[in-house]
Amino acid sequence: SKDLTLAARSRERSIREIVFDPKKLGSFRCELYDKNSGTIQDQLIISVLPPVPLAERDLAYAYGGKPDDKNWMVFPKYLGLRYGGRWVHGASWGVVQADGPDSWNWEKMDKLVADAEAADIKFVDVFLGGVPEWAKSKKDKKNPHPYGFDLEDWKKYVAAVVKRYAGRIDSWGVWNEPYFHQVEDYVSLLKVTYPLIKQINPKAEVCGLDTPPTTVGWSEKFLKAGGLKYLDVVTTHAYEQEGGYTPETLARIQKIATYDGKKRPVYDTETQLFPWWTSTWYTHLLPLTSGTSRREYSKALSAEEGAQRFTK
Repeated sequence: SKDLTLAARSRERSIREIVFDPKKLGSFRCELYDKNSGTIQDQLIISVLPPVPLAERDLAYAYGGKPDDKNWMVFPKYLGLRYGGRWVHGASWGVVQADGPDSWNWEKMDKLVADAEAADIKFVDVFLGGVPEWAKSKKDKKNPHPYGFDLEDWKKYVAAVVKRYAGRIDSWGVWNEPYFHQVEDYVSLLKVTYPLIKQINPKAEVCGLDTPPTTVGWSEKFLKAGGLKYLDVVTTHAYEQEGGYTPETLARIQKIATYDGKKRPVYDTETQLFPWWTSTWYTHLLPLTSGTSRREYSKALSAEEGAQRFTK
C-alpha cells in the first residue's frame, strides 16, 4: 500500500512512478482508489514471470514499440521472444547517410545491435529504405530509379550496411509496402539489391513483398514478372481490416510464397496492435457515441472494464 497525492487539474495527466518489488512469481492486482471515499478508480494486473530459457525462446518479437530504448530489451526473455526487428530504422538510408554521399553515421544502429545482442534478440527483416533528401534532390543521377534516387548511391548504401553488420544481422527487408508503386519498379530494385546482398553476405536472407493477404492483382503481377526469385522470405502485413488471418488468407499467402515451386518462409512483419483505425478487436465492446473521441474509443480496457463488458 502506498499513499499518493495527485494534484492534476481536469483533463491533465499525472504520472507517478511506483517501485514494485514482489517476492513471489504470479499475477498481482494493483488498485488505485480514493482514500476518502474508498472508491476504486482503476485497476491493473501485473504478471511477474521467470526468465524463459534461451533454448525455448522461439517466438517473434513485436519490435515496433521502442527499439531505441534499452529498457525495452528487458521484456523478451520473460515472454519467450527471440526474433524481431522489422521497424528498427537505425539502418535506414536516411539515418546512416543523412547528410550526403560521403557522410556515415553508425551510432544509432550500432547501439541497437549491441543492445539486441545483450538481450539475445535476433534481428530479422531489418528495413532497407528511407531515402535521404540529398539523394532525392540529386540532379546528376547516373542511374536513376523510379523511386527517386540514383541506383549507384543506393548500392553504396546497401553494401555498406550489409557489410558492417554481416554475421550480426543476416536478414534484410528491401523497401516497405511496394504495392503503392508499380510492380516493375519494385522488381527492378530487387534485381539490383538481391545479388548485391548475397555477394557481400551469402548467408543473408532477403525479405520482401509486404502485401496484405487480400491484395489481389498487384501480387499476381509481381509473380508473373519473376520477382519471387529475388526473395528468400515472403513478408505480409496482415492487418485485420485487410483480411487478417483466416484459412483462406493463410492459404493465399502460402500459395504466393511457393508460386515457383520453392518453399519459402512467410513472416508477418506488420499488423495492428492497437485498434485505433479499425472497428474490430475490443472496440466493439465500448459504447460509441458522437461524443466519444477516437482516443477514448481505442483505449485499452482496464481489468474491471473488461470483466464487466464480457459478462454483460
